Amino acid sequence: MKFCKRCLIVSLVAVLVGLGGCAQGVSQAEYEKVKGDLNTANTQIQSLEAQLNSANSQSNKLQADYETVKATYDKTKADSQAAQTQLNSLQNEYTSVTSDRDKTKTEAARLQGMVTQAASYLHIMDLSLEQQRSEIGIKSKYWQYNQDYLQAEIAKAVAASKDATLKSLWDIFKQNPQNESRWFLYAIAAATSILSGEGVPVAVLPATPVVSPSPTGQPLLRVKILQIDGTPVPNLEVDLWTPNSPPGPPNASTTNSLGIATFAVDAGDYRVGFNGSNFPATYVYSNGTWAKVQAAMVTDIEILLFNKEG
Repeated sequence: MKFCKRCLIVSLVAVLVGLGGCAQGVSQAEYEKVKGDLNTANTQIQSLEAQLNSANSQSNKLQADYETVKATYDKTKADSQAAQTQLNSLQNEYTSVTSDRDKTKTEAARLQGMVTQAASYLHIMDLSLEQQRSEIGIKSKYWQYNQDYLQAEIAKAVAASKDATLKSLWDIFKQNPQNESRWFLYAIAAATSILSGEGVPVAVLPATPVVSPSPTGQPLLRVKILQIDGTPVPNLEVDLWTPNSPPGPPNASTTNSLGIATFAVDAGDYRVGFNGSNFPATYVYSNGTWAKVQAAMVTDIEILLFNKEG
């Protein structure tokens, strides 16, 4: 538009100059007309300049508005991205916290289950130790209960454990109180195994003594020593006493690869036990059991040893 304005002015000036140069051949009326056209052109130029300035001003304002809008958009976009990042972070944190919460709840439930499951065994052990407390001078916890009542409470706890192995061992004890160590040691092993997270151990029940004719007529006592999983325990010293054994070393034999120690003895009652000074540290010490050997017969018995690690 500025180019057109200049062209118009130059053209008008040229006309005026030409008219001036030919003043003598131009009438006054024509001159006035040209002059009026020039004034009109000047007015139009001024109007156009004003419009141009207005347009430039509006363009500048629009440009400024655009820059403002763009800056606002960029800031909003940046804020949105920052908010999304923070939201993602919070979501991840929430997921992590939820996962930790669920793990904690699961672990708490597992531990609660272990404690609940072991409670019967621990109660059995607590009740069973009542007599030992009084023997070593520790204040009794159940002083108001007599022995029969304690035995009845232990029987209830055995039933509450719902452990078939423990119940079988308890039944063996009721038939022969000399076998108390079997069910008591099993209760210890079971509680330890449960609290370590391994659950109730799978035990091999002691077999009922087997009596068979001796091929040579010599009464024999064969003692088979097994781990709780039924694995034989070799190279273990097994000791043998009679009710009236004199002081001194007992009759001893060592288990073979099958875990069997063999004694050639006379008919009678014998207490089977172990040497505490060389008993393996990996097992819970057993007080052994009693066995009845008949004349001209072979008597086979089993003893379970419980691993201290459950």
